Amino acid sequence: MINFQRLPCSDARPVLVHPLLQKSKLVEHLDKKLHQQQKASVDDGKEKFLDPLGAASPLSVEINASSSSKTCNLSKEKAISPLENTLLTNSNTQEEDELWKSEQMLVGFRHWMEIQQRILDKFKTDARLTLQNSFLYLPEVGEHKFDSSKFGQKQLLLASISSKNKRQDSKGEASHSVKLVELTQEEWCRKLGELRVRLKALWREEKRLDCIKLISELLGQLGTEKSVCSAQFYPAQFVYITDLLDFFGRLVWLRLLHCAQEERRQAGLGDLPEEWNIGDILEGTRLKARNWFGKINQIVKLVSSRIYMLAAILPCQRFMDPWPQAAQQNALELCNSISSAVKHPLVSIYLRCYLCRVSMRIQPTDKAPHWKCLNDWLQTFDSQPPCSLLWPAMEWIIQCAAYRAVIYEDLHPLWEYCKRVDKRPIVLIPLINALPRLYLGEYSLEVCKIVVSSEIVTGEELCALGSRLLEIDVPRAAKKPILRSSWKCVLRLGSTKEYLSCCDYWCQFVVRHFTKNELEVILESIFRKLQHDKMIFMQGI
Repeated sequence: MINFQRLPCSDARPVLVHPLLQKSKLVEHLDKKLHQQQKASVDDGKEKFLDPLGAASPLSVEINASSSSKTCNLSKEKAISPLENTLLTNSNTQEEDELWKSEQMLVGFRHWMEIQQRILDKFKTDARLTLQNSFLYLPEVGEHKFDSSKFGQKQLLLASISSKNKRQDSKGEASHSVKLVELTQEEWCRKLGELRVRLKALWREEKRLDCIKLISELLGQLGTEKSVCSAQFYPAQFVYITDLLDFFGRLVWLRLLHCAQEERRQAGLGDLPEEWNIGDILEGTRLKARNWFGKINQIVKLVSSRIYMLAAILPCQRFMDPWPQAAQQNALELCNSISSAVKHPLVSIYLRCYLCRVSMRIQPTDKAPHWKCLNDWLQTFDSQPPCSLLWPAMEWIIQCAAYRAVIYEDLHPLWEYCKRVDKRPIVLIPLINALPRLYLGEYSLEVCKIVVSSEIVTGEELCALGSRLLEIDVPRAAKKPILRSSWKCVLRLGSTKEYLSCCDYWCQFVVRHFTKNELEVILESIFRKLQHDKMIFMQGI
């Protein structure tokens, strides 16, 4: 080992680092040294200072730090405009302080953000999409068409703006409905982001009626069978558009809250208490809240769009009626409106899904709106689109209805639906995914019996059951019956791809709950099955 010694020289300087260190490491080392020296100087200064009143004692420092952090947080909340602290347009993620206060993490309940991310990951499309709105911004518009090459986007067309598309807005100015066609999914999302920016600008300018109009026209994309441009993209389209609708509802809520605070200050009553009720709201704010509901009923013509918007501001009913009884009653009335007005199964189930989301914000323990939405839809529609398009909405509605379910009879109607041949493909997989973990652990054997009871058990059903069983503690007495009955159904699968997908989950189940002997039997069975499929394939060649 080489020992470096300092030579006696008048110009000598202490060597702090090894001369062969890389430059990046050298800079990092020097920065660390400098930080330590600055910290030491600050500590020395604190030790030399004698506070006669004891304000610098450790306890006082902790108290001051905590109070200052709270003050800082409050000042930040006041400084950040609700329009600036918004959902990200590209990633569609939601900040915690942008959520409704009551839309919090509930024990044993999967948050909507988890389901919406699964929707965005799964439901994508290569088909060309359409977006129509009066507030789409176009720098140069001709009389009947515009040159899309100026914007660097291919195959963007402006629908003909004829006299029938012209109408008068609140100020008497003519407005045009802009229709963009042949959009890719990326272009469609970008244009939706532009509408979000436009909504913020209109809100800052206090053009409330234009905000209502923008949202209502956008909701027309979800409203009718003709507007469903791509069924495969519809679930993701629902997520994107209702995300903007939630933002609109948030703006209305914050506006009414600000009006309530200002009215109380002018009356000399001080701020609203933390747990306020209708008795703390003065008449002026109540009148403004009623006006929002009245304007939406008056302006929005399409029934489905009106239901969406009324549901979005349903929490604002707290400013004018007893909470939450009146809001939940209105939610049930909106359910009745859906049944009578919306006849398309895909449009109807996602509209019910949004209504259940809002109802969970208002009162999570009230199951009436969820059961109403579920039963009305299942008893109304016989012919459905592809079941996979319905599953996310159905899963959310069932999860709301199953929240805090304890005994088997709590969900008895759902198990009866699963036994019906016409309803099983729609209900079974969403039900398995939506069941609370404690409930599934208690009745895992009963769930397995319902899955394997059908003459035709699909690989998706077996995968859903296997994946959920990996999340819970299966009762000891139920492990062998579950494996025996489920594996028989796995072996009967005709598709090799489905078979291998099921093997992935059920091999993990065996590893977790059984010994090496059972695992060897399962692996040998898989080997024989694959050999048999290979022989059939070779004979076909």
